[in-house]
Amino acid sequence: MILLANPAAECMFGYESGLLAGASLDELLPERFRGAHIERIARFMAAPSAGRMGGALEVQALRRNGEEFPVQVSLSSLPERRGEGRLAVAFVSDISERVERESAAARLADFWAKTQELAGVGAWEFRRGEQKPFWTDEVFRIHGLPVGDPPDLRTLLSLYAPECRETLARAMERAFGAGTPFHLELTVITGENERRPVRAIAEAYRDVKGVAGVHGTIQDLTEIRRASERERQWAAIVSASSDAMIWLGPQGRIEQWNPAAVTLFGYQERDALGRPFSFLDVVDSAEPGSNLLERAARASVAAEVAARRKDGAKFESVLSLSPLSADSDQLIGYSAVFRDMTARNREQRELERALRSLEDAQRIAKVGCWDWDLVADQGWWSTGVYEIFGLEEGSTSPGLGTSVQWVHPEDQALLQREVADSMRTGRMTVDYRILRASDGELRWLHAEAAVDIDAGGVARRHVGAVQDVTEQRRVEEHLERFFELSRDLMCLVSMEGVYLKVNPAFERVLGYSPQELRSRSFVDVVHPDDRLATLAALRPPERGGETRTFENRCCARDGSVRTLQWYAVRLPDDGLLFAVARDVTLERERERTQLQSQKLEALGVLSGGIAHDFNNILAAIRGFAELGRDDAGDREAVRTHLDEIVRAADRAAELIRGILTFSRRHESRRKAVNVAAAVGEAVHLLRATRPGAVELRATIDPESGCVMGSEAELQQVVLNLVTNAYHAMTHRGGVVELSVGPDPEAEGMMLLAVRDEGPGVPLELADRIFDPFFTTKEVGQGTGLGLSVAHGIVAGLGGELWLDRRGGPGAVFLARLPSGAADAETPARPVAQQVDDRRRTVLVVDDEAAVREVARRMLAKLGCEAETAEGPERALEILSGPKRFDVVLTDYSMPGATAKEFVSRLRARGDETPLVVMTGFGAGALEGVEGLPVLAKPFRTDELAAALRQAADTAHEPC
Repeated sequence: MILLANPAAECMFGYESGLLAGASLDELLPERFRGAHIERIARFMAAPSAGRMGGALEVQALRRNGEEFPVQVSLSSLPERRGEGRLAVAFVSDISERVERESAAARLADFWAKTQELAGVGAWEFRRGEQKPFWTDEVFRIHGLPVGDPPDLRTLLSLYAPECRETLARAMERAFGAGTPFHLELTVITGENERRPVRAIAEAYRDVKGVAGVHGTIQDLTEIRRASERERQWAAIVSASSDAMIWLGPQGRIEQWNPAAVTLFGYQERDALGRPFSFLDVVDSAEPGSNLLERAARASVAAEVAARRKDGAKFESVLSLSPLSADSDQLIGYSAVFRDMTARNREQRELERALRSLEDAQRIAKVGCWDWDLVADQGWWSTGVYEIFGLEEGSTSPGLGTSVQWVHPEDQALLQREVADSMRTGRMTVDYRILRASDGELRWLHAEAAVDIDAGGVARRHVGAVQDVTEQRRVEEHLERFFELSRDLMCLVSMEGVYLKVNPAFERVLGYSPQELRSRSFVDVVHPDDRLATLAALRPPERGGETRTFENRCCARDGSVRTLQWYAVRLPDDGLLFAVARDVTLERERERTQLQSQKLEALGVLSGGIAHDFNNILAAIRGFAELGRDDAGDREAVRTHLDEIVRAADRAAELIRGILTFSRRHESRRKAVNVAAAVGEAVHLLRATRPGAVELRATIDPESGCVMGSEAELQQVVLNLVTNAYHAMTHRGGVVELSVGPDPEAEGMMLLAVRDEGPGVPLELADRIFDPFFTTKEVGQGTGLGLSVAHGIVAGLGGELWLDRRGGPGAVFLARLPSGAADAETPARPVAQQVDDRRRTVLVVDDEAAVREVARRMLAKLGCEAETAEGPERALEILSGPKRFDVVLTDYSMPGATAKEFVSRLRARGDETPLVVMTGFGAGALEGVEGLPVLAKPFRTDELAAALRQAADTAHEPC
């Protein structure tokens, strides 16, 4: 049992004043060490004579809060007193600082990986025009999210407490608008519903157009708030402390004291406030005439003092008097801590002699230490040395010759050589292995020594310390194994930018072995266009340990180019660069593909709108041409010209349907297309547009059969492939061969082949030629959509399009399409047979005057009476009048309202007039008008008649 502990011991073990005395020794030792150490102390106490325990014991101790820490313990027995039994004094030193230094090397290995996490600060950036920000990993952690794709601003706001969202949103709006910086304290709500205080600091940055973005930092304030709470708790601890604590102003007058001071001095706080420190009659026992406050103003004072209580009684105390300074080092007061030592000073004086005798040992104490008197050839080992070698203390005579017998045979010569050199140089540092005497276990040791050499050059004393570094060595081996097995590229680069060490991942990614790269320049494998930027990124930073992040392209042995993302840190001790790289080639390719897809989608939306407007124009052109042809009578030349206009309009309509298919606004009309006829028509157009130095040779098998699709789609594929071949041969000329016929290698398939005599497709580009917007032409000379659109059409027809890589000059593109059965020809019924003889009244609603007019004339030709309206509002006015209509023919998309809204308003009035919906978006499903007949623009008279009949049939009325 512990009878007495000084304040230093109480502080060391985390006990309040007086609480350590009376505690069991078990409470100060971790459970796994208690048995061995208590048994040893018991043997010492049971020894017949008083004395001092040989050597110093280094053990793990246990603070009151459960924290383990290393200490050095020395025991001395006291003279036995009657009735009290044997007493012993333990001198305990906290050696945490030394142990921490010894483990610093291990911590350095993973320091760089923890820097950002320990800082608790993340960086972010929002760029104008981009939906999502850039976040560092710490930002994800602060928001309680896994590292991945950052949320957009709207989602980000939802991660904050409701009371913070509007504040943050307004701050971001002002930052993007006027470039106003902000500094906010907010609350994040994590996925586990934890409220996490944060501080967000941001500022805008600008380009020539104004505010280009906002970037800043976010800091987790949790620990700061906890520190504030700890300050509050500390105030409570001070209030509850058994030590008298007094705060003095800069003039030495009492400003505050705790309840323990009331107990110790007998004065209530109100009686003491404002009085000078001298009021307490405090006298330094060692320097009675000195002024304690003057001394404390220069440096903290720790002294044994005598003081007087309110009742006049004197008492002995330990005083700690320290100056309090502001950030400017200006004195703002003093803190005085008194501990009543009257009862303990007697025992303390008895211990002072023993403490002085141990001071030298405490300075030397390490994990294990030795002292070798070279003149007398006598050595001494600390307890730690015996434990490291697995020996019972005192079981052998300390000395080099004794320890060498347990040194690993391969390291014995090394150790002897280092010891011999130290006799000359005066220093020794060596790592070696031993085989422990107790169990034969191999252990790694690190030893350092200093040798006392006299003026004559004779070594007289060899003093040193030894540390078991086996675990550190294992960690280093694990790190080396990780280095070798990592899939990421890792390397160590000299100050001159030369590879010193690379891991095998370089060979897997770039094809270069570690032996090939060693001693080569870091930029040797970097793409020439990226070398200057890479050298700039590797330039030594202003301070060591700063992490650099950059990307570059590196040339692999096989000629391919890989994109690498680098993380590099300059080691502050030796200036070496440690770099880790990840192959992000596929990731960057996916990002480019995604961007290209977005561009393609935007182009599709634009194309759909243009196609809609063209269909309105074609509706008028084709309709009036058809009406003109029917009115031409026997004027054959006029009829022939008008027939050509009709066919051209039909051809244009097919192309527009292709555009609508491309824009996903229309499902192409699938039918059995005669391949030979469709390709022949495309060849006719291609011959007229070929470059002068290029010859087009077409071989079309008349037995090519049919494919299910549309003529426009098939012709678009042929046009794109041959046009691509023309472009490849613009400067050299030559022959483009086009062939189409049954596929000899696949039954039921048709094969289309286009071969040119151009430069061909480089191997590294072969996998990208069908990507949207990918082009090898100069800027402004190609869209990069030709092959992409052809590939999409072929895939939509159930086929495949590929580049033949079997070698040979030029490029060969092959398209394989499934054959389809030819449609049976259905003779067209005369228009007159498609409607009744009765006159029908039809209301035509369209915002295009030409469409209204052509529809009115077609209806008149069908024997119907037609009236027109330029929009939904006018149509509703007409329908509200006395005149009744048999059918309403309305456009789907008009200014002011869609067909869906028009139909809804019409039905809401109870009007059940049958409707036909016209559209320039194709005859696919249209939102809000499901079940109604749809008439795709441009339309023929017989198609109009069929639509009217369908509308009448739907209303159970013949048309």
